[in-house]
Amino acid sequence: MRREVRKHYKNFSLLEIFFVIYWLTMLKLSDSYYVPYLIIAVFGIISIYYNSIEGRTNEEKGENLMIFAFSAFLSLMTLAANYGIFLNLNVPENAGIWFVNLYRKGNVIVVFLGGYVAFGNITRCLMKKLKNFCWRRIEYKWPAFLVFLVSFFIISGINIGIMFLCFYPGNISSDSVSIIKQALFGPYSNHQPYYYTKIVEFFLVRGIEWFHDINASVAFFNIFQIIFMAFCISYVIVTLYQMGISLKLQMGCLIWYVAMPFNIMYSFTMWKDVMFGGFVAVFIVSVFRIWKKIGKKVFLSYAVLIIGGIGMCLFRSNGWISFALAFFSFLFLFGEDYGKKKMKFLFLGIMVLTFVLKYQVLQSLNVTQPDMVEKLSVPIQQIARIVRDCGDISEENKTFLCRVVDVDQISEVYRPEISDPIKKLMRETGNQQYLEQNMAAYIKIYLEMSLSHMDKSIEAWIDLTKGYWNGGYSYWRWADWVEGKEDLGLERTVYAKNMKKCVDEYFWLFSENLFLQIFLCIGFHVWIVLILFFFCIVRKDKEGLFLTVPLIAILITLLISTPVYSEFRYVYAIFCCLPFLICSTFYKKVVLY
Repeated sequence: MRREVRKHYKNFSLLEIFFVIYWLTMLKLSDSYYVPYLIIAVFGIISIYYNSIEGRTNEEKGENLMIFAFSAFLSLMTLAANYGIFLNLNVPENAGIWFVNLYRKGNVIVVFLGGYVAFGNITRCLMKKLKNFCWRRIEYKWPAFLVFLVSFFIISGINIGIMFLCFYPGNISSDSVSIIKQALFGPYSNHQPYYYTKIVEFFLVRGIEWFHDINASVAFFNIFQIIFMAFCISYVIVTLYQMGISLKLQMGCLIWYVAMPFNIMYSFTMWKDVMFGGFVAVFIVSVFRIWKKIGKKVFLSYAVLIIGGIGMCLFRSNGWISFALAFFSFLFLFGEDYGKKKMKFLFLGIMVLTFVLKYQVLQSLNVTQPDMVEKLSVPIQQIARIVRDCGDISEENKTFLCRVVDVDQISEVYRPEISDPIKKLMRETGNQQYLEQNMAAYIKIYLEMSLSHMDKSIEAWIDLTKGYWNGGYSYWRWADWVEGKEDLGLERTVYAKNMKKCVDEYFWLFSENLFLQIFLCIGFHVWIVLILFFFCIVRKDKEGLFLTVPLIAILITLLISTPVYSEFRYVYAIFCCLPFLICSTFYKKVVLY
């Protein structure tokens, strides 16, 4: 009997391996990086072998539905992101319609099954290994404050040194120039968050007073930002130390923060996204410290939590909405938990305070909010795709659209991966005031066109968001230049050219080396966050589940409003938090329901 069962598993495993290999072969045609798929396939095949030997336990049977849903969801994500492969499959010129449809649909089904088998076996294998796993706690004798200081000086020292020697006065993109001009000359706009601009202004004004040089003033701000991020990262590291996590794991996390190119370059790039990532990280870590009673000075954890929550709400346009989504998930998870009543009111207070600061206060200061076009990035891109590919718009709808955009130019300027050309067209040729006054009619037209051309609407959404949930894509990630030379006098100065060459070569490896690319893949890291989210559900750990919610909330807001399909800085918060989340998920198994 056992021999027959083993034979059955062996045959079934061979079939599963076939599906995974076919999945991997088809995705060679993908426009995304291949290495995430390769990693999933390799670990999928290893997991198939492991699962075939171990068999299924009684405990797993009750969890099969969750594994099925989660694995199918991940497989569907990869399938949807690569829809173009199946629409453009090579078929004989004289092939019949039935053959073409059968061939395409058959490929879709087999590729979906391949992804499902790979993700499913990896998930099942990880559940067997890690469902009841927790890190072995180690008691350390060194003062926690000393660990904090060592981490702080290592991170800040390295980044300040690299900036001064190789990238002085820091990295300045067009967005940075906009912030500097607002800070020095006005008028203010909350398109670049007002409160971030005011911090920049504080350092620029004093820098000009003290150094009489715009470049030195920008460097002065960048030193502050490096110190701020060093504080946030050191806060993560010292928390891992106080958790009793192994020194190897702590060192691995520290190396992640010190050595990853994006952490280095972002530390001295004048972008709101950088400090936003730091705020999100300290917010999540502070919540964890309070719940797990880590550290003796609880009031400090509460203080950092409040600062992190306020920064999260104010330093990105989608920050407040992400925090609100996290708050509602908190109510859902802990609504009847009396022990967390204090934190519930704390979150609510942060939401109310930042809402007033974000709208009422800025309105009184005559600070303009982002325009309507910016808020409708995804819907206008979907309508543009339908206009370009279909063209069969009713006269009534076309009349309305002509009031808000030059419809005849849409086909020429539309780019599937970025909405900026269409937004620019609407700003130059349309009437945003008319759009705001007739928003109900616009929504009606959007729904009507999307429902009548559902395939094009979905394709437009996929093309504009896939970089955030599928593998990884080749798209610029950091600014390594200085703009604003003509109007502001900003310019790059390299004091150590040989060192700069080595740094550039080091960064190049991550973009071009097949296996180092994985560290730059947004979608792959999002998969890890989703896996951690799934594990917290399986382990019945509500607290761990909540810690992943702010990152998922940020992702959700991007899926409904992103202007670019794979902008690394928009999800930099995920990369700031992920090392800690991996450690905290397996810190201690706590059954709460």
